[in-house]
Amino acid sequence: MLALFRSLIAGSLLMSAAVAVAQPPQPLRLGLTPFATGLAAPVDIARASGEARMFVVEKRGQIRLVTPAGAVLPTPFLNITGRVLSSGGEQGLLGVAFHPDYATNGFFFVNYTAGAGSGTTRLSRFQRLAGNPDQADPASEVIFYEVAQPFSNHNGGSMQFGPDGYLYAALGDGGSGNDPGNRAQNLGNALGKVLRLDVNTPAGILNYSIPPTNPLINTPGALPEIWVWGVRNPWRTSFDAATGDYWMADVGQGAWEEIDVMVDSATANHNFGWRCYEGNHPAVGGNCQPITEYHAPVFEYAHNIANGGFSVTGGYVYRGIQWPALIGKYVCADYVSGNLWTIERTGRTYSALREPVLNRENISCFGQDASGELFCAELTTGIISRVTATGPTGLAAAAALPALRVWPNPATATCRIELPEAIGAEVELVSLVTGQTLRRTRASAATASATLDVRGLAAGVYGVRAYLPGRTLTQRVVVAQVD
Repeated sequence: MLALFRSLIAGSLLMSAAVAVAQPPQPLRLGLTPFATGLAAPVDIARASGEARMFVVEKRGQIRLVTPAGAVLPTPFLNITGRVLSSGGEQGLLGVAFHPDYATNGFFFVNYTAGAGSGTTRLSRFQRLAGNPDQADPASEVIFYEVAQPFSNHNGGSMQFGPDGYLYAALGDGGSGNDPGNRAQNLGNALGKVLRLDVNTPAGILNYSIPPTNPLINTPGALPEIWVWGVRNPWRTSFDAATGDYWMADVGQGAWEEIDVMVDSATANHNFGWRCYEGNHPAVGGNCQPITEYHAPVFEYAHNIANGGFSVTGGYVYRGIQWPALIGKYVCADYVSGNLWTIERTGRTYSALREPVLNRENISCFGQDASGELFCAELTTGIISRVTATGPTGLAAAAALPALRVWPNPATATCRIELPEAIGAEVELVSLVTGQTLRRTRASAATASATLDVRGLAAGVYGVRAYLPGRTLTQRVVVAQVD
């Protein structure tokens, strides 16, 4: 153990020596580096607590395991191809979300199209095989929710557990064009909605219960499962690991693609406007209110190859450590054009920057590994790529950006975090394996410092983050056990 910490300390000293020479910061530019190959039509990348590996959903009905080295295990983690309807372009096994206590209970949830013809969207729970972390039990399926699809397109499929522990499932408007039947605005229909379910508390004959803060729980004739409505085809959603903001990419009809963000669910408008509006522009209409009565997108782009595209793919807000200049920025792409964007939030204002075309068309999804690093998948090639960012990164970034000072390092009981400016910033300690926030406190503006208690943590290397206005500072700390 002592040798391990000596080597960690030596590495820290070498890093400190290396960053002594400052490098001028360069403009942020994204890059994509191939990481894993051999997958078939990947549509979702997910992670699970206690796991360093990534789980990749294949549209045909399989979930594959990808190691931190980029190797795809030959045996699928889950294979339900016999239950999945994938004859249509937007049908199939479309999403997976791992229970927050997956490391203990082995539960995970999937969204897939079942049946025949236009099919039925099914939200089901499965469980990992006892004693085998590489395999799930196909016979463990418990169906939680089903809704018939009138057409074969616009199935949505994205699923996440929110910071509140509830399951969020995004469903498209049922397909065809221009939402015939106006299902997205019909509060008695689950299509064109994001559902929020408490999957830990069965109620009556249901395998779930309704969270008491769902917005329509007391609205006569409305489905109490609904959390957000008025969406067309939400293709990939995510939560910001630092703020809890909910990001959603909604594929447009014929002119505009949009990115939506839910910041404060308690006070925000939960009607995102489709089919009255496509982005910020009038659409089909029918019993519509002024645009100010709907939840407005934070970003939209027009249908064209050069600066836009034709089908948005939602991503994540980057909260990793390897690319400091990317921290706090949301990354998304267009499936057709290959354009990528970063979106940055400053207060209540969002600004988007289009990246140069990276020749990566057919980006179908993004995902994160256990350290919060960002990846994306190409549907047609089956390639998983690591998202990189040139500019102020790595050692140069540590010299170019104001630094956090963490001491003692290694720490055995508490560690003090000193900020480069006097501000009451939020400070947290995170696991570099699971990405989970383990400790959280607020720095004193008077002393520009905070104290984190590391007692009870396993020995190892952890991440420290401080959220300052307009930027996030990161550092690593070694936690040592007292012999």
